[in-house]
Formats: sequence, structure tokens, C-alpha cells
Amino acid sequence: MTAASTLASSRTSISSREFDYVPPVVNVDVNYRDSTWVDDRVTVALVPSLGTTSVTYKVTRTVEGDLVFDRSVTTAFIDKGTHEPIPIPEAFGGAVEQF
Repeated sequence: MTAASTLASSRTSISSREFDYVPPVVNVDVNYRDSTWVDDRVTVALVPSLGTTSVTYKVTRTVEGDLVFDRSVTTAFIDKGTHEPIPIPEAFGGAVEQF
């Protein structure tokens, strides 16, 4: 099983319907460097970073070695009842660390 499929199955197995938390997106930042058409020379890198109560995914996209954009997306883990941040669930954090 690849790290990506582990993360995908982890997302499914820790659905917010089954638990007392939700993982809303709390921040998105995108910087466009250049415009280009998507073709087979595109490279995308995903680098997750674990905090205590959130995960930030940093994504870069290059075309033939030139940076086209970079972005970050942060999701937090929030208790459904109290609406307070909670620590990252162990199953999710473990899958992200493997990625």
C-alpha cells in the first residue's frame, strides 16, 4: 500500500460522521508565479506538516523546472460539541507521518 492510499483509507476510516470532531479548512494561501497549460511535464509536490491540532499541506507545482504556483492548506480538528480544537487523531496523524 502506498502512502497516498494509506492516507486516503485513513480519511475514510476516520470520517467525521463516525467521530465527535470535524476537520474544517481554516486557512488557504495560493501564490501564482506563472500561467501555463497543464501537460505531462508538470510536477506536483505535496508536503504535509503536523501541528498539535492541525495539519498544513504545502503544495508546489512546477513545469519544466519553473515554479508555477505554491500553496498551503491548513485543516484543524475541532470537537463537534465544544467547537474547541482537539489534538490530531492518532490514526490520521500516523497516516500523514507515513506519507
